[in-house]
Amino acid sequence: MLNNIKKIMAKRYFKINIVVIILFICTHCYAEKPQPPIVMAIHPYLNADDLKNRFTPLANYIGKAINREILVKVGRTYDEHLQAICHDEVDIAFIGPAPYIKLMSRNQNKHLLAKFSMQAQEGYYGHIVTRQDSKIKSLSDLIGKSFAFGDPNSTMSHLVPLYMLQEAAIIKEELGHSQFLYAHRNVAHAVLAGDFDAGAIKHEVFQEFSTKGLRELARTPMIPSHLFIAGKHVPDELISIIKEAMFSIDQDPYGLYALKSIHKQLQALVPVKDSDYDQLRHILNQISSYQDI
Repeated sequence: MLNNIKKIMAKRYFKINIVVIILFICTHCYAEKPQPPIVMAIHPYLNADDLKNRFTPLANYIGKAINREILVKVGRTYDEHLQAICHDEVDIAFIGPAPYIKLMSRNQNKHLLAKFSMQAQEGYYGHIVTRQDSKIKSLSDLIGKSFAFGDPNSTMSHLVPLYMLQEAAIIKEELGHSQFLYAHRNVAHAVLAGDFDAGAIKHEVFQEFSTKGLRELARTPMIPSHLFIAGKHVPDELISIIKEAMFSIDQDPYGLYALKSIHKQLQALVPVKDSDYDQLRHILNQISSYQDI
């Protein structure tokens, strides 16, 4: 009798164990899969390693706020960056003012997130530069001279300087020779080396190279800041959390560190609207060759 009871109990324990194992397997089979990382794309205004180092703290800060991993990706060219945004291959993008306007002209429907605020200024400027020892004194002296541009889609290393040359009654064809070098620092190095008589760079790079032999020939108008946008495929609830994190970033010690990692003078991320870029739209519309760029 006792042996029969033991056999019955053993069978019951065996069945219970089988059920527990099945439940364990099912739980793991149907557990929610981890969400894929969010891609934050940066346009290549500096070299890729430098930009990844600069923007990774921001990606970590926002990633913590939304409880998602954020990967920083740097496009090889401005155009590749723009195409990735157009085709929704990235989730969040950091983009220059002129490329943003071009994006909107293609009827792209994106979320506006935030823009830079640099020492209480929500804009920035660039420089047309030459060497300290150059005999070039004004833009009119550039006729027949060689000129280095950055990227065709760059606001400060091509488009706004092109407008300035046009306003000085110099068409691009009147330059002795011009070439795209695809990065602000490439332009600075090329002018310093004497490969070009002049070139166009953003203010940050001018500050870096002004003590090395570059001289300002002309300063661009103040242009609205770079901005962050997101694809329409990003859920509205996530957009709200990202915006909240961005707008309060200057109130958090690590957030401030993330801002300063990007630029020493960056103080906050502030709300942005499309009309902020109307003045630049007007400037770009004055460039006769802009639609072909």
